Amino acid sequence: MNPFFYILKNMNRDILYLCLGYLEETDLLNVSLLSKSYFNLARRCFKLFEDIKKCLKHNKIISVKCYYLCSLYSDTDSFRWIYYVCRYGYNELAKLMIPNNLNSVNDGLSGACKGGHIELVNLMIEHGADNWNFGLYGACRGGHIELAKLMIEHGANHWNWGLSGACEGGHIELAKLLIEYGANDFNGGLYSACLRGHIELARLMIEHGANKWNYCLFGACEGGHIELANLMIEYGANKFIMHVYVVT
Repeated sequence: MNPFFYILKNMNRDILYLCLGYLEETDLLNVSLLSKSYFNLARRCFKLFEDIKKCLKHNKIISVKCYYLCSLYSDTDSFRWIYYVCRYGYNELAKLMIPNNLNSVNDGLSGACKGGHIELVNLMIEHGADNWNFGLYGACRGGHIELAKLMIEHGANHWNWGLSGACEGGHIELAKLLIEYGANDFNGGLYSACLRGHIELARLMIEHGANKWNYCLFGACEGGHIELANLMIEYGANKFIMHVYVVT
């Protein structure tokens, strides 16, 4: 029996990472290292996925190797492995993953745009990525105005989606850019700004006509932003609306 079966069955992450630490990069290309049945044991454990994602974010290479192993068995309902690899800027790992993830290059494009990694953006485009609106949202969410302009040059035109990303990320210059191009869902932008705690963006959306105060009060309360909650109440939100909805 493959020892990885027992590691994954018992979800012993420390031992898994330790074993992966002794692997060479060439070993990772051997897809027989884990059979799909063993991998499914790990795949069902969301905590393991979260651990690996956090390690990717904090540049721990042993877990990056584990991430690549998981990507060998990715399919249509699997996690978006390549998105996080591109988001956190693992160029070489992304190159290794592409042959097994050609149907996910648009996820990679979005991740690369959000992370601000132009080399990975170009790599995804070279391999067929063409969902420019996906990339625009990622760039706006991450605050990368040049990448947003690049996506627009390629054909992105879902301005309201981009505006939502800019408001969620707190990037006022990008929000203004999207408005110049035609974004007009100011209530959606106001909700995103309230949810994420960006008061200047909230004011910008109000200046352009946002007026769904109760709706956006929910966003401020969900995000825990009292200043924005008070702002919505000042503009006319019913401060008792939360109680009404909880009771009913």
